Amino acid sequence: MIEHMCVNVGSGKGHNNKGDWIYVDYKNKLGLTDYIVDVSYEPLPFKNNSIDILFSSHLLEHIRDDRLNFVVSEFYRVLKPKGYMRISVPDLLTITMLYFSKNIDRFKELETPYRETNTLVGEYFVDLLYSLRAGNKTGGHINMFDYDMLWKLFNEHGFVNIKRSSYMNSDSTMYVNVGMQDVRPNISMFVEAWK
Repeated sequence: MIEHMCVNVGSGKGHNNKGDWIYVDYKNKLGLTDYIVDVSYEPLPFKNNSIDILFSSHLLEHIRDDRLNFVVSEFYRVLKPKGYMRISVPDLLTITMLYFSKNIDRFKELETPYRETNTLVGEYFVDLLYSLRAGNKTGGHINMFDYDMLWKLFNEHGFVNIKRSSYMNSDSTMYVNVGMQDVRPNISMFVEAWK
């Protein structure tokens, strides 16, 4: 029996397939997706106030500015009152500090470069910020966030108790293993909020 309705939006990136999770993505890349939805333009396939926990990892940086409000309003719409949301995105501050360190080996450890010709710290930095890969429906990274930007975005949509979290750590009393969905600890910012 499912105690809490838990949804992973943008789940096609190899997150742990926990039995209680419902997976939503724009394609069924790994065969785990329960609902195929382009969240930039389509409403989430859930009733208002029906989700206990909403998790999204490395999705918002793929959403155009003019569609962010729609996406976040959908997150808010489907969450139950006092529902919990956990979001992770590439951390603009962490990536910028890494750039200023000029340590190319650290960049090579983080991600496979999108261009095989990357030889400079600046090339890795730009690829992490704006990875406009040809043929990628999501357009790669077209947005970036620091904590203040996410706080403002979530606050404007009615979320409360917005705070920075950490990898594999959650303040959610409803689902203590929500962090098991986390990926990319070295470049990610984890933010929690409640409806």
